Amino acid sequence: MTEEILLTQEGYDKIVTEHEELVSIKRQEIAERIKEAISYGDISENAEYDSAKNEQAELEERILKLENMLRMAKIIDDRHVSDETVNVGLKVTVKEKNAKKTQEYIIVGSAEADPFEGKISNESPLGRALMGRARGDMVEVIIPDGTMYVKIMDIKKQEEAKGEKKGKAAASASEKTSKAAKTPKATTKKQK
Repeated sequence: MTEEILLTQEGYDKIVTEHEELVSIKRQEIAERIKEAISYGDISENAEYDSAKNEQAELEERILKLENMLRMAKIIDDRHVSDETVNVGLKVTVKEKNAKKTQEYIIVGSAEADPFEGKISNESPLGRALMGRARGDMVEVIIPDGTMYVKIMDIKKQEEAKGEKKGKAAASASEKTSKAAKTPKATTKKQK
C-alpha cells in the first residue's frame, strides 16, 4: 500500500500551480526547442537537441512526481485540528533550553518542508519529537549532534497566527500615526 502525503492547503495549492505551469508552459517551451534543434539537420551530433531532450525527460519526471503527490495527498485543514497538542498544520513556538529567544515553526508533511521558511516536517527529528505534545511540555529531541531540549511555548492554528500578524501590523501603523499626530510640527517664523 502506498503512503499518503500530508499537505496543508497552501502546500497543495503550490503543487497544483507548479504542475499547471509545467504542463501548459514549460512542456510547450521544450517542444519548441526540440523542434528548432531538429530543424538544424542531423540530430546525431546536435548538442541543442540532446540538451532539449534531457530537459524534456527531467520535466516529464517532475510532472509525474507532482501528479503522484496530488493523487496521494491528504490535505490537513487546521480548522479541524485541535491546537491543544502539536499536529501537522499548526504553528508551534518553542524555546531551546538555556536560550533567550523563541523560534516558530509550522509543522508540515515532508513534501512541503522548507526550514528556510520555518516549515519543518513532522518526520524530522524536531517535528517527530513535538508531535502530540502540549503547550508547556519540555521535549527531548534526539539530533545528529546529540540531544537538545525545547519547551513548547505556544501552539496556534495558522489562521490565528496570520490574524495576529495583521493585528500587530495594524497596531504598529496606528501607533506610528498616533505618535506623528502628537509630535509638534516645526514652524518657522519670519523675522522682521
